[in-house]
Amino acid sequence: MNNFAAYGKSQEIDKLEKARKLIDAAYATRRDSLSYRNNLTRALIYSTLAVVDSARKFTYKKDPVAETEFSVAKLRSPRFLDEHEPEITFIKKQLALAYLFRSNRALADFRYYEALNGYKKVDSLSPQSSGVTHNLALLSQRLGLKEDAAGYYEELIESSPAPDYYLTLSELYAELNEPSEMLRILQSGHEKFPRSRDILFKLLNTYTEKQDYPAVLTIIDDALALDGSDTDLTYLAGFSNEMTGNRLKAELYYKKTLAIDPNNYDGNYALGLLYLNSYLQNAHKEDQRLLAKQYLIKANEINPNDVKLLRALVILYKEAGDMLQLQRVNSKLNELILN
Repeated sequence: MNNFAAYGKSQEIDKLEKARKLIDAAYATRRDSLSYRNNLTRALIYSTLAVVDSARKFTYKKDPVAETEFSVAKLRSPRFLDEHEPEITFIKKQLALAYLFRSNRALADFRYYEALNGYKKVDSLSPQSSGVTHNLALLSQRLGLKEDAAGYYEELIESSPAPDYYLTLSELYAELNEPSEMLRILQSGHEKFPRSRDILFKLLNTYTEKQDYPAVLTIIDDALALDGSDTDLTYLAGFSNEMTGNRLKAELYYKKTLAIDPNNYDGNYALGLLYLNSYLQNAHKEDQRLLAKQYLIKANEINPNDVKLLRALVILYKEAGDMLQLQRVNSKLNELILN
């Protein structure tokens, strides 16, 4: 211990090597190997060697990491463990550093499983290191250990949240076929990082795919604030309002879509259908029929072969009593259906 203490002051590795030789000599018999103080001293010395002699310039019967773990395993007395808590903490810290060096080398050499197991050791000895957890998450994901990776990313968003962690974790839950967990992560990610475009639009796409239009409306304004000239967004805002019964707002957003792009098919078709439904509910609203005709014809010019649009025109012309146009549209419709 005198030589080990001297090394601590001078950092002269020869003193550390002398301490090792002396403790090895004091570890000759079975009784020696059961001594708490012998094992504590030996663990202190070998854990330090595991770090400072990372290139293994000295000759060892067993690797210093293995020797340290062997001695630590024999430190079982609760009274001594409490009494020597600082020393035990030091040993664990040194072991963690040794495994960290080893794992970093394995990672650089593309030995992923070895690196993963090494980082797990570091994590068990020195938990709550975001850098280690980050590596564990990446390696687990790369090796296809998706459930393990998800667990590590859950730790990361708690300890050091970042938009990329939320996005990656949501993708992992999607791959694990856990849509509710994926949605939970995206929602909490948007709450934590409301200005993250990637999280916002992935959440918006998720709501849209689920056809959860009330949920779409809770975040569509955030999306429009980032890109108000995107016709897909303005159309989605209109359609979501229509699906939730807000016809006036739907009309407003459809018109905004066409203000950005007059030749937008979806905007023309949706607006024409909106007016057609209004007319069908009240045949006295002649202005609604004329507006429906205007937008549906424009949509038909943009895409003359859309069956659903042609069926809307059939209804429009039938209600208006325009037999000539009705016959023309029916002929086109029959042609498309037969082909």
